Amino acid sequence: MFPIKDTDATNYDNHGWLYEIVPRTIEDPWFALRSWKTTTGSKRSGGSATSPHPFPYAASPPPTSWGGSNWFQFQTFSSRPDYRFVEVPRFDYNYWKSAAFAGRGQKGVHYLYSAGANYTDGVVTKSADNWLATGNGFYFFETTNSQNPQNGGTGTLHTHEADPCGFKGFAYLNYEGIKSTGCNPPDA
Repeated sequence: MFPIKDTDATNYDNHGWLYEIVPRTIEDPWFALRSWKTTTGSKRSGGSATSPHPFPYAASPPPTSWGGSNWFQFQTFSSRPDYRFVEVPRFDYNYWKSAAFAGRGQKGVHYLYSAGANYTDGVVTKSADNWLATGNGFYFFETTNSQNPQNGGTGTLHTHEADPCGFKGFAYLNYEGIKSTGCNPPDA
């Protein structure tokens, strides 16, 4: 509640946030999406494709939910409150491929290579979504040609999207895109 600034109606500090939160629906108060590029999806309607904060919270008129007010895009530098540089650790392809390959056969460790639109461990073949939905652990999903795609490598990423709803663990996906449908897994 402090400080509340009366000079600028668009300022984030201008609202009595505590009183505004109580009667509203909040999807997940701990979740924030920050992307180097644009965000897309069903929440995009009504938002700005060029703003770093495509769905800013509007206190007037009071919304019934905060739908998307925790999404930020173009986060390639820091300038508070709208920009915060997203630092992504380097996930080296060769390192994680070696770890998955060496750990094959251990419970919860899966090295999976391409079998068309699906993946196989040499015994079982299913989609990436089904692999992730049926277990927890460490999953390495190989490129379509089993080559390194990083730093100008010849590896080819999968063009279909994965939707790892409810997955718990570590998944290394060599995909061009990943999505979240906001589903509720059975054990959530």
